[in-house]
Amino acid sequence: MIEQLYWLMKRLSVIDAAFLEIETHESPMHVANLMVMTIPEIREQESFLLELLDSFCDLAKSSAPFNRKLASPHLLSGWPAWIEDDELDLTFHIRRSAVPSPHGIPELLTLVERLHGTMLDRSRPLWELHIIEGLEHNQVAVYCKMHHACIDGVGGIRLIQSILSESKEGRMPQKTKSAARHEHSPVKQRIGNLFQHIQSQTHVIPELSKTVMEVFKQALHLQESDALLPYMSPKTALNVPISAQRRFFRKSFAFQEIYQLAKALNTTLNDVVLMLCGGALREYLKKYHTLPDKSLTAFVPVSFRNHDAGSDGNKVGVIYCSLGTNTDDPLMRMEDIRKTSSSGKERLRRLSGSATEYFSMFFSLPLLLAQATRMSTLLNPPFNVVVSNVPGPKKPLFLNGATVEWMVPVSALFEYQALNITVMSYHDRMDFCLLACRKALPDLYELSELLEASLVELKQLAGSLV
Repeated sequence: MIEQLYWLMKRLSVIDAAFLEIETHESPMHVANLMVMTIPEIREQESFLLELLDSFCDLAKSSAPFNRKLASPHLLSGWPAWIEDDELDLTFHIRRSAVPSPHGIPELLTLVERLHGTMLDRSRPLWELHIIEGLEHNQVAVYCKMHHACIDGVGGIRLIQSILSESKEGRMPQKTKSAARHEHSPVKQRIGNLFQHIQSQTHVIPELSKTVMEVFKQALHLQESDALLPYMSPKTALNVPISAQRRFFRKSFAFQEIYQLAKALNTTLNDVVLMLCGGALREYLKKYHTLPDKSLTAFVPVSFRNHDAGSDGNKVGVIYCSLGTNTDDPLMRMEDIRKTSSSGKERLRRLSGSATEYFSMFFSLPLLLAQATRMSTLLNPPFNVVVSNVPGPKKPLFLNGATVEWMVPVSALFEYQALNITVMSYHDRMDFCLLACRKALPDLYELSELLEASLVELKQLAGSLV
C-alpha cells in the first residue's frame, strides 16, 4: 500500500501524460537543445571529448530525469508514472557523432535534422545525448533531446544551466538540482505530501470553473473578449499533413537590438517576437499566393514555473494570439498582437499555478482532439503556428572549460502544424529557431531572411513614432 501511494505521487501530470498520448511517428513529442562550444587551445580535443563523455555519464547515473523511465502504477492502471531505471545503459543514451566535410554549421544543422526526426524508445529513459565532433575552429557541439513529457522549454534551459558554469575553471556537477528534489523522503512525509496535494487541488475548482465559463460565454457570443479561442484560425499552407523529416534553421539577432525596439514601441519583448514572426509569415505566404484574408493565429506557451522550481515536468500556460498577418500596416499589426496577447495573459494571470495547469489542459483539448482524430481535415485548425519565447542565460557560460558560443532549442511539431518558431536569448544574442516539416517547407532560409526584413520594417515604425 505504501509503495502504491509512492507511485501515485510520482505519476505524470495531465499535461505531461498528454504529450505521450498525442505522439506519432510523424509527430514525435521530444524537444532538444543544441550547444556549440570552443575548446580551449591548450586542451587536446580527444582528451577533452573523453572527459566530457565521462562527465555526462557520471551526471546521468544519479540525476533525474536522466535515470527515470516510464511505468504504470498499481492504483491507476494505464496512467504513466516515473520510476528509477536500475538497468540504465549509458552507452545507448550517450553517443559520439561527427559532421561530414566541409565541417561547418550547415552540416551540423543537417545532422541535427536527422537526429531530431526519430522517436525515443519508450522502454528506456526518454532522452539521448550526442557529442558531435568534426567542426571547424576547434569547436564541438552537444545535442540533447528529451521527451516533452519530461520537461518543458524553460525547464530544459534550467537543466542546461545547472550543468554549465560562469567560470572557465568550473566543472560539470555529478548531480542536477532537480535530482535532489526526487530523493526518497520518509514514508510519513510522503503520505502527508500526498494528502496535502489532494487538498490543494480542491481549491482549484471554483477559480477554474469561473474562467472556463467565461470561455464558453465567449464562444457562444454571450461575452466579449479580445482573447482568442481555438478553431478561429484560417486554413493555410502551414496546416497540412506532416512527415517525420525535419528542416531546422537558426536566425540570430543582437539581443539589445530587439530589446531597444521593444522600448521604442512601448511594448513587451514577447510582443516584438510575435510582430517579427507575423511580418515574416505574411510576406512568405503572400509570395506563394497562399496568404489568407484572416490573420494567422499563434499558439503561445507561457511559463508559470517558479524561480525555485526544478527543471522537470511541464509548467506552462497557453494563450492564442493574432499575428496580424491580415494587414500590411505594421502599426495595426502591433496593436492587434498586443491586444490579443494582453487579454490572453490576463486570463491566465487571474489563476493560481495549479488552476493554470488544468485550464491550459482544457484550452489544449482542441489540439489534442485534432491530433488524435484528424479533425483538422474537416475543421479550421485550432491555430496556425507555435511561437514560443524562452529566456536564456544572460552571461557567457562554460562547460568543463569550453566556451559556449551559442545554444538554441529544437522544438516539436504537431500534426497539421508544419512550422514551429522557438526564440531563445543567450548572452548578447537572440536566436529565432525555425523547425519545419521538410515536405511542407523545404527551404527555411527564405523565411529566416524575411525575419530580417520584418525587423527593418519595425525599426522604421519605431522611428516614425518618435
